[in-house]
Amino acid sequence: MGYIIISKRHQFIERIVLVIIAFIVLTLFPNCGKNILNGTISAKELVGYINLENQSEHSGILVQLVELDSIEFTDSIGYFNFGQIPDGSWTLKAKYPYFSSVRVSITVNNSVIQDTIDIFMRQKLQFWGEPVDTSISMDQGNSSVFTFKLQTKLVNITDSRVTLRGALGPRRFFAISPKTLDWPYVSNPDNIAEFCYESFEWFGSNDAIDLFQFDFEPRDTISFPARSFGGWFLKSCFNPGAYFIYSAPSDEWNYPEYFDPAYFWDREKDIFPPPEAWEKSKQLNKTLLLKRELFQPATINLTN
Repeated sequence: MGYIIISKRHQFIERIVLVIIAFIVLTLFPNCGKNILNGTISAKELVGYINLENQSEHSGILVQLVELDSIEFTDSIGYFNFGQIPDGSWTLKAKYPYFSSVRVSITVNNSVIQDTIDIFMRQKLQFWGEPVDTSISMDQGNSSVFTFKLQTKLVNITDSRVTLRGALGPRRFFAISPKTLDWPYVSNPDNIAEFCYESFEWFGSNDAIDLFQFDFEPRDTISFPARSFGGWFLKSCFNPGAYFIYSAPSDEWNYPEYFDPAYFWDREKDIFPPPEAWEKSKQLNKTLLLKRELFQPATINLTN
């Protein structure tokens, strides 16, 4: 009987100690447990999702906390994750080429974020290509490269004007991919040097357009004419067969991260853009080709 009385006393003392510890913890850390109880998000992990209209893939979206100059990029499902941010009101900005940019206010109070972060970005442009010739011979003289002519069409699917700009004018770019490959686009399907499919900093070879900017009126359709060339590609990289060609103009002024390697260039450190600057730009640029619903590719047949 004496043993039972001592055990109960010990239990009573342990409970008192636990209550005191809990009181101290809640006093010193008033927000402890709010994640579960209130469904809010700890400021140590600012997370959210961004969806692009009409798209099944959502990687590469630039997400910025403007006042803190902090940047993250989304993964394939549109998920992003920032580190800890201080109390206050902050502006979160999301941008991606050919889609409307979005700004939302984020409030952090006592290390707890009260806002639900779920962003939707509307599509502005749609692209498709029309080759002048559907059958293209790779044997074009003694040159080691072949070329083609392609007309690129754009439609503004919004009710507002859309502007594309560049330092020397928007540029038209091209990519070529075997028709047998399904999405997502594989830039190097045959383990050949990457420049076979990407001979410039974006999809492929570029065709300069001479105007500083283009304005697309609401619901307007504009065609970029087929020039004397539509991209240069090495013959040694391709076998005869059916291929997709993707084409779109750049928007270097509004989205330099995706089209201009100089954006990542530290001019005080390097005389010319270093390889890593080109690589960063290419990595972001390649995410555009993962947007399957953004393009209507042209089909060509390559022959010897």
